[in-house]
Amino acid sequence: MRLNWLMRILSRINTGGRRYRSERAEFISSNAFFYKVLDKNKKKANTMKVHDKKLLDDSKENH
Repeated sequence: MRLNWLMRILSRINTGGRRYRSERAEFISSNAFFYKVLDKNKKKANTMKVHDKKLLDDSKENH
């Protein structure tokens, strides 16, 4: 049963591999800009977190 399942997956990969790869390449190139923007936003969010943490620490020290 398990072997049959494995063989089915392998055959699917072999037949659909090339088509899948080209689709994936198109998908990645069309979304490259989106990912760049997302990455920038993530970096910005991380720096904001650090900044907020510093502010919190400062306010604790002041009280």
